[in-house]
Amino acid sequence: MFVSKTKKSVTALGLGLTLMLAGATASAAVESESEWKIRPGNIPVTVTVTNIDPAAAGNDPVYVSIQTREEFRSLRGGGGIAPTAKTGAMSATFYVDGPGDYAVSVWHDRDGDARFSMSEDYTVVLDSYGASGNAPTDDMPTFDDVKFTVPNMGTDLTVEMINPS
Repeated sequence: MFVSKTKKSVTALGLGLTLMLAGATASAAVESESEWKIRPGNIPVTVTVTNIDPAAAGNDPVYVSIQTREEFRSLRGGGGIAPTAKTGAMSATFYVDGPGDYAVSVWHDRDGDARFSMSEDYTVVLDSYGASGNAPTDDMPTFDDVKFTVPNMGTDLTVEMINPS
């Protein structure tokens, strides 16, 4: 997880917020992959992020992190950044270096402050987030909770955002 506690938020130190996702409404795709800052690799992983809150879509970025077990919760890994969230759903293709098990984490910086915003006591998440796999909603996920397997030909994956109430 690329976060460290700082005042009323958790500072995003990179893309890899190892968290979860949930639900979708209308669908709006990323116009082109050029809207994402993408790390090169040779095996495609197409990530569709759903349930992007219409009230929070706009000028704030969506971060996607793809990590191996060894990279999990560190500043290493791949992925990209969509500079502007689209209402409903967004898709983009990222690349990994080889087949194997990976975890995807997604974070929508709803207030554009470059921090994973939380309440004073760190109990209420104020930004939207999500992850691959079956991450628990009441605890920090492990790699095994959120892993998925990428074969030689690549894969498609949907991550549903969890939005604050």
